[in-house]
Amino acid sequence: MADDPLHTNASENDLRSFVTKRKISGGTVSRDGRVARDTMLGLVKTCQKPRLSFYHISATGSAETASLT
Repeated sequence: MADDPLHTNASENDLRSFVTKRKISGGTVSRDGRVARDTMLGLVKTCQKPRLSFYHISATGSAETASLT
């Protein structure tokens, strides 16, 4: 029981980074800014799941050599 994580909801864990970044930055001024922030954070999170480098993919446009392992 002591080894169980405090939160087991995967969706909640995925949203945690979005909420933290939003609180730190104070939000966005415009709708376009919010859409841009949400898109970038979504892409970063999507790359993290299969352990791909978001920075490599965004620089080269290719996921074939972006593995972190």
